[in-house]
Amino acid sequence: MLRLFAGSGSQEIQLLQPSALPAVWSRTRDKVARLLRQRGQTRAADLFLSLPFELWDGTNGFNDEFVLLYAELPMQKYVEIADLEDDPNQRALFRQIEAALGETDTHVRFIAAALGEGVEPTFVAAPVPSISSDVLEQALVDVERSLAGRADRLPVSTGFTPPFIPTSATSRGRPLSAFRTRVCRNCSKPFAKATQRSSQRVPALRT
Repeated sequence: MLRLFAGSGSQEIQLLQPSALPAVWSRTRDKVARLLRQRGQTRAADLFLSLPFELWDGTNGFNDEFVLLYAELPMQKYVEIADLEDDPNQRALFRQIEAALGETDTHVRFIAAALGEGVEPTFVAAPVPSISSDVLEQALVDVERSLAGRADRLPVSTGFTPPFIPTSATSRGRPLSAFRTRVCRNCSKPFAKATQRSSQRVPALRT
């Protein structure tokens, strides 16, 4: 936790709960910013309004009770503010903020900031197909033509009956059809079919 302003006493900070209702804090915040600008402390006012400060109740190991001005920051902003912690000129701006708060009857022992626990969202672009539907359609047509052109060169069937051909299909001595491939696209449109017929007959099975 960064201590951008620290009063006297123990430097330990244990956060308890927000100290003011959002509506009350909003009015106090505007009043402090106007006061800083009226005094010509524009840089302090801009710094004060640029950070999501809230009033919090705090304590420490000695059970001291106090109020602090506290902000949780995203990573980039936290790194920027961390660079100001050891800069005397920048720390003077936080002393001006603390003084203006005191003049509005809001007394704080610390002005502190911490790295927020939330993870900033990362947006992932939707994938874009590298092949359009038109290209895919033409590729399927080319495959169909290629298979059709090779149909006459497929090897003829032998007397061997493959395991996936029912025995009843050969027991009546009908000619075997070789391989017939039908691949469905969108469950209805075939894109490849190769058929080869053979005049060879397989003898009927004898039982």
